[in-house]
Amino acid sequence: MGDERSGSGAGRSAAGFVLAHAGVRQRTLDEAMFDPRHARARFTRFRLQLFTGPGLRPVAVVTQAVGEGLSLTNGAERFAEAVWSRFFADDPQPPLWIQILLMGEGSRTRFTPVQFTVAGAHQLASPPRWCQSLSSEQLAQLVGGPVETGRGPYTLPQRPAEPVAVLEPAWVLALPRPDSDADRACNSRTVSTRQALLRQVWPRRGPGACTRPATCWYHGGDWHLVSGTALRLLAAARAENIAREDILHVVLERGRELVTGWEMEALESLLIEPIHPQREDGTFVNGRHRTRVMLETGVRRTLIE
Repeated sequence: MGDERSGSGAGRSAAGFVLAHAGVRQRTLDEAMFDPRHARARFTRFRLQLFTGPGLRPVAVVTQAVGEGLSLTNGAERFAEAVWSRFFADDPQPPLWIQILLMGEGSRTRFTPVQFTVAGAHQLASPPRWCQSLSSEQLAQLVGGPVETGRGPYTLPQRPAEPVAVLEPAWVLALPRPDSDADRACNSRTVSTRQALLRQVWPRRGPGACTRPATCWYHGGDWHLVSGTALRLLAAARAENIAREDILHVVLERGRELVTGWEMEALESLLIEPIHPQREDGTFVNGRHRTRVMLETGVRRTLIE
């Protein structure tokens, strides 16, 4: 079972993925506040839509806004395991998994199939693989009808009182080293300590070395530019004594005057869903893949939570 691929779409175009799995399905579940019930995701919620049809592989469309706990990217395997065991316990593989991560107003919405490797009953190995994003028309063709692509009404669960998150500059080399589980969206190779040090001396600018640039968002632009822009704008806002609750809005607005396209999306990701290392155990709440790309390309400093 260890080599069984559940996405059946790695290396296949979006059109090929749809052609292989399209069929007439009915939406049988639409739960706006799905709780994966996982130890690392106690306060995580996302919208879950299930589409099923006779003789067809079920399709799960999962939608999440930023700030809803463990992200769809970092929790993909655990979330898919939860849906598989809860709704399709007798199936030998999980449903087809389509991720929609809403990054905020003005950002492009992507409908991204995720491929998993089945490791056992209701168990998925890490890392998964992100396939080429679908268009809204292809998504509708896949499930056999229209799909609600918004977040829907939701209320986040109450968290215990905690300090307001503060963004701070950090040396990339001082962050926890992403393990193999960080290699999620492409086939980029593991970065050794020696390679990371060499990249600090001879950095790479522009998109990183990625074997699947068409499908890997993380390698789609220049993290040197993005991190440098974020650091300068945040420092300037603090020098002006802008209130903490207003800084994010101010930095984003000023950022839109300086960068566009992918770089603006990446800037939003650093500010809205920042890299969040857990130093006590060397893992990440968010930002493993961004950290890996920064190591690959020699980014020296960035923002973290």
